[in-house]
Amino acid sequence: MAFKLFRHKDSGVIARYPEHYATHPVIGPTIEPYDPELDEHEEEKVVVEDHKLPLEQRISKIATPVAKNEKDK
Repeated sequence: MAFKLFRHKDSGVIARYPEHYATHPVIGPTIEPYDPELDEHEEEKVVVEDHKLPLEQRISKIATPVAKNEKDK
């Protein structure tokens, strides 16, 4: 099973899901494929300091589209 990065359209959270989720009838419309090298998004990392969580769940990335006037600078 291949995994791929997706961006949640409503929150901007980046998550790794199985590739077939892109065509899932419920989840598919709420996510979009995400490639940090091709997409022009500003990434923000949020760290949770709860040591009860596994390491990979302590950090979440949020990507917001770069405004057109920001790209021109």
